[in-house]
Amino acid sequence: MSYSKLNKIVKKLSEKTEAEKIEWEPTALEGVFQTAFSDYTIRLGTSTVRGGVEIYIYNYAGELMESANCDALLSFDNNIYETMSKMYGAARRQALGVDKALDDILTALEEDDKPDGDVPI
Repeated sequence: MSYSKLNKIVKKLSEKTEAEKIEWEPTALEGVFQTAFSDYTIRLGTSTVRGGVEIYIYNYAGELMESANCDALLSFDNNIYETMSKMYGAARRQALGVDKALDDILTALEEDDKPDGDVPI
């Protein structure tokens, strides 16, 4: 297996996801999010193994080329559960537009605080 390379990909992907340099989108599968790189697609989903995260790499034809869960990568990184969990959370928030939703809700709640007759400038 190419877990050493996959571990490096996870680290880079995590860094770029946290820096909002990668666009994640939802898939037809609940709780699975993806991003594309030229001829490849990477998906993240939750794992049944100790509540971790799984990474999947597909080729241009949609064939699964490689996958791994946190346990498979643990020998390369003792913090892999935290790394992949943070990455999954950030990918999920971005794909679902959580920040925009929270901003919209805050705006609506703040408008309720304005006295009647106040018109925003």
